[in-house]
This record gives sequence, structure tokens and C-alpha cells, in this order.
Amino acid sequence: MLIVCDFDETAAAHNAARAVLDRYESPEIDALRARYDSGDLSFREYQEQVFQATGANVEELSVAAVEAVTLRPGFVDAVEAARQANARFIVASAGLHVYIRPLLTLNGLEDIPVVAVSVTADPATGRIIQYDYPEAESWCRSEWAVCKCRPMREALAAGEEVVFVGDGLRSDSCAAGIATTVFARSRLLEFCRQNGIPALPYEDFLPVAEYIRSRADTSQETTEIT
Repeated sequence: MLIVCDFDETAAAHNAARAVLDRYESPEIDALRARYDSGDLSFREYQEQVFQATGANVEELSVAAVEAVTLRPGFVDAVEAARQANARFIVASAGLHVYIRPLLTLNGLEDIPVVAVSVTADPATGRIIQYDYPEAESWCRSEWAVCKCRPMREALAAGEEVVFVGDGLRSDSCAAGIATTVFARSRLLEFCRQNGIPALPYEDFLPVAEYIRSRADTSQETTEIT
């Protein structure tokens, strides 16, 4: 089994990127948000420009994340359930490694693979000078920043069950369309209901953890009978 989990407002209890950016409010950041909200900027363009506009270096952004963001209740339990079930658990997010990885490490989850946007920092200032994107499906829309479907399709091709946990649209709705099992909340849950995609609602990760355990128990029973 592969569990693919979004980060902002999914693994994280709230929008982690917004919580970090709120530490650096400025007219330039406000203007970029307005352009993004109006559709003048894609998400990818907005994210690159708004983090540049903070003037912060990578270490400062990481510290801000640790101070401002918490994980959603039950998330650690779900990861532990996956470990015990020998299932793979990855975080896939259109956000940045610089604020995702510190939160996972703080909670003892430094071993979880993360598919997200990496950055290259200036050796002298520590500020971001380049954004690096993971490999995507050829048809994936570049403005989404990260293709969550790629690791899912590889697992499905290998005969694995794929569980997706998310809350948003864009790449989350794409991922929900191909997952074996979907846990959804907020906009993604509404999208799934409107589009006939079976989805299990969640607000914390305890239902996700229980599902992983139940699937592991079923697999063990099948093995014993065989």
C-alpha cells in the first residue's frame, strides 16, 4: 500500500505557507496575493515571487514554519500505522521543502519521503535563488508546481493499493481521480461528491490510521489462510 498525503491544510492543521508568509507582511506580498486571487498569476508564479518578497533566507523560513505551524491531530498515528503495516507513506505537496521538512523532523518523521518543491540558496545570503521541481507526468499542468499523480501511477502499475489524503483542488482533484481510496475534506470533498468520486471524509487523521490498520489486518488474515 502507498499512502500519498497533501501537506498544507491536510498533514498541517492549517495553511502552512500562509502561516509562514504572515510573518513577513508587506505591500509587495499583499499585491502578489491580489494578483494571484485575480488569476493574473499561476500558483507556481505566485509561490516563487511571494517567498522572494519576504526577503528571508532559507533558515529563517524554516524557523518560522516550526514556530507557526502544527500537524493535524492523528497525523503521526497514521504514519506509525503505515510503518507497522509495512506500507509506504509519502507527503506530496506543491509547497516548499523548506517549511515542510522542518515540521516533519520536529515530530520525529524525518524519514518520510517528501515530493515537493526544492530550492537552491545563495551560499552568501541563504536566500532562495532557484526553485527545483520534481519530475512530472508529461500531461501535468506546470502551474500546479508538483505532480502528485506520478508516484501514484507507478504504485498502481505495480499492483499496490493507493490511498490519497487531501483537501484542495488543482493537483488534489487530479490525484483523487486515480487513487484506489480517497480521504477528503473541504474543497476536495465537495469536488468528489460533485463528480461521483467515492471519498471518505476526515477532519483528523484517526480514520486514516484506522483504515491503514484494517487493511493490514485483512492482508494478514489472507496470508494466514493461504
